Amino acid sequence: MLNQPPGFLRRLRLYGLGFLLGCVLVYFLLLRGKDRTGWLPERRVKTQIDSTLSISPDIKCVLECNRISEGDLRVILKGSSVNFSESSPQKAPCPIYVLQGKLKTGEQIKLDVESCDTLSRLLKIHIPEFEKQSRVCPCN
Repeated sequence: MLNQPPGFLRRLRLYGLGFLLGCVLVYFLLLRGKDRTGWLPERRVKTQIDSTLSISPDIKCVLECNRISEGDLRVILKGSSVNFSESSPQKAPCPIYVLQGKLKTGEQIKLDVESCDTLSRLLKIHIPEFEKQSRVCPCN
């Protein structure tokens, strides 16, 4: 080739083989089967909200009016996505996040959640289908 010493290609192959084996070993020992998405902003926000969520009596009334149990609400939270464009993550002292998900019936739902360090409060529930039907809920 390019006037290289005869052992150079051999050393390069050995280095490449060792590097490849090292990468495979690191994958199988440290990375395989691990959930590496926990550091993403959406996952961190949802984990914080889920672990510290508090539901006021007014919101409980709205949930009952829409036939949503607290267990269903937890499932909706886990399956929802955070809409950062509608959220206020820089609001001090407690940011407000808008979570979008689906009910069991397939209807869209939006949840406004205020997330402080030790407590997250569900502020508002938006269900477009409910609002279109103009159903009256005694909570409002």
